[in-house]
Amino acid sequence: MPKESRRVVALLVLALLILALVALPTAQAADCLYTVQPGDTLTSIASRYCISPNDIVVTNKLPDPNYVAPGTVLVIPNCGSCPVAAPTATLPPSVPTPLPQPPPTATPVPGDVAYTAYMASWPRVEIPINQYTLLGLLGNPPAPPPLSAEVSAMVDAATVQILVASGSTTATGSGVVIGTDGTTILTSYSLVGDLATGQLKSPVAIYVGPYLNYTLRADVIATDLANDLAIIRVLPTPGFTGFAYLTVANSASAGLTDPTYLYGYGQGQAAALNRATGILTGIFTVTASGQVAGFATNAALPSAGTSGFAVNSEGQVIGAISLAPQVTAAMSQSGLPMRTLLVPSNVARTLFEPVTP
Repeated sequence: MPKESRRVVALLVLALLILALVALPTAQAADCLYTVQPGDTLTSIASRYCISPNDIVVTNKLPDPNYVAPGTVLVIPNCGSCPVAAPTATLPPSVPTPLPQPPPTATPVPGDVAYTAYMASWPRVEIPINQYTLLGLLGNPPAPPPLSAEVSAMVDAATVQILVASGSTTATGSGVVIGTDGTTILTSYSLVGDLATGQLKSPVAIYVGPYLNYTLRADVIATDLANDLAIIRVLPTPGFTGFAYLTVANSASAGLTDPTYLYGYGQGQAAALNRATGILTGIFTVTASGQVAGFATNAALPSAGTSGFAVNSEGQVIGAISLAPQVTAAMSQSGLPMRTLLVPSNVARTLFEPVTP
């Protein structure tokens, strides 16, 4: 072949190579394989490679586009890949706006708690004189809170009126039921006897009422002349099962300014039940033993009432109203107003415990 001809052929071959290179399609990503795992679906596999499920079905000639068995090896066309998302700015966590709160509700303070707190700071002077300690009242102390309705009803039910008939005369007074049998009653000796002579009134008939118009009779079963105390017991009566009764407090724990609630009937068969509220203002003790022998309180029943008793804020008996000479003489030496004198419940125990159920 002539030299010129060979040059022409070489140029033609070079031209054909250039045309072939220009005509080649753009390079595509190679296919890849994926083994189906339990729980995979065509949709989940396609979304992983950012292709459509139909691309997988067509490429792999799948008979059921809705199911592919685990372990099946699939050809992923062009091994699709998902575009990388542009990073997003991280926002600081939002702080929730607090909701408006209602104003706090004041919790009411029970009356007995408020009273105790006030009395702790109330100005007073405690005056020890020989055998008694008295409270110097600097200003008027506040009245204790009233008894709760439940306690008040209980004390009312255990307070009885006593009518004593002696010859042509009658006297009325009060007592408190202290026996669990509902028939044993603490009252004043001066109601059933004579403090001057130490003798019971005779002849005497004691009625407890009002119960069916004073049909209950009672007998005196124990007396303490020195402390002006007596114990009477209602006689068995058809249809009568007993009154309500009160428990007796340990009077040794009582102190000056303690709340005191007096109960007692006035004179006369039709007299109403009287109540008075105050505080303990004096304590009389026996020098030898130190035993508390008397209380004084600034509470007072109407002047016609000479018998009755006192309870604490829990409705427990803390003492009986007394006209005992040893108590009145000792307490009167102070010169301070002692409106009502009480024999403490622990003194009364020595009288009623041996005879009370």
